[in-house]
Amino acid sequence: MTARRAPVTMLAAVAAAWALLLVTAPLLARGGPGTATSGIAAAVHAVAAPFCHQRPERSFHWDGHQCPVCGRCLSLYLSGAMALAVIAALAWMRPPAVARPVTPAWRGSRLTPEATWLAAATLPTAVSAVVEWAVADPGTLARAVAAVPLGACVGAVCGLGLARRNA
Repeated sequence: MTARRAPVTMLAAVAAAWALLLVTAPLLARGGPGTATSGIAAAVHAVAAPFCHQRPERSFHWDGHQCPVCGRCLSLYLSGAMALAVIAALAWMRPPAVARPVTPAWRGSRLTPEATWLAAATLPTAVSAVVEWAVADPGTLARAVAAVPLGACVGAVCGLGLARRNA
């Protein structure tokens, strides 16, 4: 692995491993209390707890076991990991490029393209949150679907930023 590809590839691998743990934790919990696999599932739940409310009514369940994060968070993690994997694959397929200087969005009067995409990707999640607070519960699946653009955009922006800085 060349040095320029290493950061984005490592981030994609870590994101994919975390996403895999989140999806498999309910299946690992099937072993019952006291088993090694249920211990792994409990550890994943504990690690995820500071980042997600983990409310059962807002979480997916597999075989009667709750996912370690709510549907919205699961979607953010999965779509972010997928976007990072795509960016990492592209970094391996493309020849080295000249790095473009990155200007933070808060410097100057114009937003960067990345900030504009992130703002646009936030809209479906924001709309689902407003509907949830003002109208009715849209359901776990609707929350998860609304979070896909935001997760994918965050993953892509992080991956592109790493790839660009290490080009």
